[in-house]
Amino acid sequence: MVPLTSWQARFIVRPHRVLVSATDSNGLEVDSTADVLHLRSLSVQRFRLLMGVISDDDLAAIQRAILTVLGMDPQ
Repeated sequence: MVPLTSWQARFIVRPHRVLVSATDSNGLEVDSTADVLHLRSLSVQRFRLLMGVISDDDLAAIQRAILTVLGMDPQ
């Protein structure tokens, strides 16, 4: 699980922050940032409500950020 928080323009230069723009499909009301430094593992049983679905492009960007933080080549 990668938490989302409010987007701030200063995050654009931080490789561990990924912009996730608000869309009807992802259920966000405002543009947000995925902060991969706070990556956690959680049991799927803890999730009770599907609030939205992230796009493939946003998911790929988050995965690249995780690899970057881990010092792995995100290609």
